[in-house]
Amino acid sequence: MGIITLENLDRLVWLGRYTERVNSTIHIFFEGLDTYIDGNDTFYKDLCKRIDIPEVYNDAKHFIEDFPYNENNYNSIISNLNRAYDNAVVMRDYIDTETMAYIQLAIYDMQRAKSKDSSVWDLYSVVDHIMGFWGCVDDRVDDQIIKAALRAGKRIERVYLYLSIDKPTDVIYREITKMENRINEIGMKHNAIALDTLKTMLQEPNFDYSIGKLLFYKLFE
Repeated sequence: MGIITLENLDRLVWLGRYTERVNSTIHIFFEGLDTYIDGNDTFYKDLCKRIDIPEVYNDAKHFIEDFPYNENNYNSIISNLNRAYDNAVVMRDYIDTETMAYIQLAIYDMQRAKSKDSSVWDLYSVVDHIMGFWGCVDDRVDDQIIKAALRAGKRIERVYLYLSIDKPTDVIYREITKMENRINEIGMKHNAIALDTLKTMLQEPNFDYSIGKLLFYKLFE
């Protein structure tokens, strides 16, 4: 494929980030939905706070109807999926048309899940096609830099979300190590001091997740 421009490398990273954001957010959404079924009518307030999105919903029902499907809501699941698709279209010559098709199939799944004849639980088919996307990346993309850029985005997003939802520190540390390997592989500029500080803090007792997130924001300023 030849030399990849910095602009295209950035698009690949963001394609990885957006696909991971959709995948992880759906899982977080269903975790909250489980508590709603058990009687927690305010689950969405905590969820919005944890993943750093504005809490603009009237009630739980409004959140369940709007957050997955509202394309006019910048933070919705479908909006992030659309941004993934936009990047995939531009990068289709790098990732293969069949790989891109899995993102398109995920959008079809979202549209079907939104219909009155469907169920919110049909969003799991979106997850299936996101997994298909990553499987196709492994199988059909030969260029290691392209793969590394996509995986760097995936790991960056996962570290951010894990810090947001207070995953165990050993889990976050493992993800950071994987992220670091990928960003070094593609020569991605980052704040090495902030990264080392975050890694050190994660190995200490009483890790402060709020400070951890602040350090994360400094990584790619």
